[in-house]
Amino acid sequence: MRDMGSATMFKIVKNAYDAGRYTLTDMKLLVSTDKITYEQYKTITGIEYIVDEAGEE
Repeated sequence: MRDMGSATMFKIVKNAYDAGRYTLTDMKLLVSTDKITYEQYKTITGIEYIVDEAGEE
């Protein structure tokens, strides 16, 4: 898959989340696969992304 750039990916993911097509679990997967950043996760969901003490997301 071609890299679309973080700004484009942010818009796509935000629109999908706002439309109810992505769950919080989906969003966490996007962070763990480096499709969006921790900061973008928080901006889109309004929730702080937490990594537990074992380093698991």
